[in-house]
Amino acid sequence: MVKNEESYIIKSFFKIFQNRIFKQATVINLIMLVLAVILYVDMSIVKQMGQPLGQIMNIIFLAFSVLYVMVFLYIYPVLAKIFINSTRNTFINAVLMSVRHLPYTVLMAAVCACPIILVSFAPTFRMQATIALICLVIGGAVVAYCNSFFLDKIFQNYIPEDAENPD
Repeated sequence: MVKNEESYIIKSFFKIFQNRIFKQATVINLIMLVLAVILYVDMSIVKQMGQPLGQIMNIIFLAFSVLYVMVFLYIYPVLAKIFINSTRNTFINAVLMSVRHLPYTVLMAAVCACPIILVSFAPTFRMQATIALICLVIGGAVVAYCNSFFLDKIFQNYIPEDAENPD
């Protein structure tokens, strides 16, 4: 949609769903889920630890959490854009791209945080609930659309337009 090339979103989704890398995406989803659970459990354990060691470990796991978010922002676009790639290389590319394009990564993280910030700073509960409902319904799509402008600029550095694999 960013390039004005897409015509039917649902048709394109099912076409990709049927004849592409569904199995690889499922593996990546499971890896990301396991990593998120491990980070959550580790940070919960660190909160129970004593002061000096707990603070050091908290900083370490906070750094891993930031890296996780950075990879999360890139892993699925890399998977969708670079069609033929191993799962390992997809993760490596996501890490390298997120670090190399750190300003874009920070901007994309800020865009992802906007719905949470909007809900948090709403003055009344009724307004919070309304904003939360709107974000629940269209928030993910709006965030993905906004981030796709940044990702399009980033991917122009890696894949020439005529070298993309056909769907």
